[in-house]
Amino acid sequence: MKDKTEKMENYDVVYKIECANNLCDAAYIGQTGRYLKTRIKEHEININKALKITTDNLTVSNEQPQRRDKRRRHMIPRSPDRNASSAAITTHAKNFKHLFKLKEVKILHKEKKLNKRLILESVEILKNRNACNTRSDVDGINDSYKDLIQLNKIK
Repeated sequence: MKDKTEKMENYDVVYKIECANNLCDAAYIGQTGRYLKTRIKEHEININKALKITTDNLTVSNEQPQRRDKRRRHMIPRSPDRNASSAAITTHAKNFKHLFKLKEVKILHKEKKLNKRLILESVEILKNRNACNTRSDVDGINDSYKDLIQLNKIK
C-alpha cells in the first residue's frame, strides 16, 4: 500500500473525504487535475477560515488559485466559480462545526480526461447517499442514469 506522501502526490483524481465527527457519516466527493495535496490544502484553508481557526503556519492569500496547463507548461488562473464547489465541504464544516479527515483522503478514481473525471465524480456523489455535495454537482448526469445509479447503490 502506498504511504500518505505518495498518495498526496497524485493528480487527475476523484477523491472522497469523510467527516471527522464520529456521529456524522457525511462525506465530500471531489475531483482535481492538480496535485491532491494542493487541493486538500485549499479545503483545509477554506474550512479553517469558515471555522475561524488560526494557526501559526497557516497562510491565506487573496490570490485566485492557479492550475498548471501541462500542454503549455505555464500557470493559468482558475475559474472563479470553481471555488464555489468547495463550498459544500466548507458549508458542512461551518454549519455543523465539524472537521474533515483531510489527511485520510481516499482516491476513488484516477482519470486524465477532465470530462470523464467529472462524470466519475458525479456518479460517486450519486452513489454516496451521505455526500454533502450540492445537487448541482450532478447536473451533468441524465435523470435516467441517475435513477440507475441510485438503484444500484441500494443493492
